[in-house]
Amino acid sequence: MIILKNGEKSIVTIKAKVKSLVGQNDDITIENMGAGTGKDIETKISNIISNTLHNNENQTIIVNPDDKKDDNNSSTTKPSDDNTVEQVKYYTVVGTSWVDTNENGRRDDGEEIVSGINVYLYDVINKKFLTDSNNETLKTTTDSNGKYSFTKIPEGSYYVIFEYNTNEYGITEYQKVGILETENNDTLEKDVRMFGEIKKVAMTDIVNLTSSQTNIDIGLFRK
Repeated sequence: MIILKNGEKSIVTIKAKVKSLVGQNDDITIENMGAGTGKDIETKISNIISNTLHNNENQTIIVNPDDKKDDNNSSTTKPSDDNTVEQVKYYTVVGTSWVDTNENGRRDDGEEIVSGINVYLYDVINKKFLTDSNNETLKTTTDSNGKYSFTKIPEGSYYVIFEYNTNEYGITEYQKVGILETENNDTLEKDVRMFGEIKKVAMTDIVNLTSSQTNIDIGLFRK
């Protein structure tokens, strides 16, 4: 609103265009301010208005399997800020793949398990897949009991990514309220660019590995 010298008030409406978030990896902060002047108008400058546009959580996540992390099994020490050497801590990541037959978000006794699902660990901080001793992308597969296991994983922050049959299965409700963490589903369906193509996968939120995790599970339902 602008106040004229004769005491009258005038409201000015300002419209602005902003660019799309498509292709952006981060949130966008937009700051605007306005100035008005003219005949019989005292020049006024508005306060700065700041708005942040947030990316949709279902935006494609880009991970690059060709960017390899250094062999994580070869080193047991790392320098600290005071140049002393401290021991690297290693942990285990374990989980189960099952079919949520009644789609209640909980792994009930007797429900079907799923074997043959490929599982990967993606290092969030270094933006790389973990690799094995041959510097190949570290991968495990759910066994006949629906179980998978990663051992000797360095302390850090990771996504656990599951490659499953998207034509046959969907993902059951994520960490349903009231369900024990030993019985729930820890994944969401995401579009991820990996191995040269965009794939629909199941992916956890960030797992901060400061202790062994024994229930990072994927719950599926038949389409």
